[in-house]
Amino acid sequence: MKQVKYTKYEARDGRQFDTPDAAEKHESLLDEMEIVMFEMGEAPDDPHCNFANGGGYIPHNVRHVSQAKAALLDLFNKDREDPVSDFEILGRYLDDGGSPLYQAWSRLYNCDDQGREWGQAYYAHTGLGSGTNKIYTE
Repeated sequence: MKQVKYTKYEARDGRQFDTPDAAEKHESLLDEMEIVMFEMGEAPDDPHCNFANGGGYIPHNVRHVSQAKAALLDLFNKDREDPVSDFEILGRYLDDGGSPLYQAWSRLYNCDDQGREWGQAYYAHTGLGSGTNKIYTE
């Protein structure tokens, strides 16, 4: 039996890489994502799924949500030869590729046209005023 040791480099989100350059590139992406999402604040701590189950919404400035969506698209397309222009399609790419940007995309996708962030896309996109139409409090 041959024993071989491997060195891995871990980014702050726990992802592991074979080279320090790959880990640094990933860290840089995380930094850029934090800048994009800064105006959104932290996602609620929701251990009992009240927020996720329509227990209210988090109000955001509509302009901030729109700018964050555009910035997330730009961040994803930065090094691509075939840029994605549709925000919904972007989610497919991010989810299928296991991207750390997927969490940011999910939060932005859960925002309706009034800038209200709901706990899931159903409440943001049904147009039925679903969920509790009040500001969420933890």
